[in-house]
Amino acid sequence: MLSTLNDLGVILLLVGSFFYYLHLRRIKRQRSLTGLERSMYIITPIGYLLWAGSKLLMLISN
Repeated sequence: MLSTLNDLGVILLLVGSFFYYLHLRRIKRQRSLTGLERSMYIITPIGYLLWAGSKLLMLISN
């Protein structure tokens, strides 16, 4: 059950960060991003790649 809750939490965080990334893309078209927004604009896709890579490695190792 805890594993299921953990997976649900990860999915919710991924969905939320994806929508935040889309929001930042929309803001970037309207004006220049602040330092914090620019760092989140860069860190979010890197986090997706790291998460997907680690998930893939976990699936392969089992």
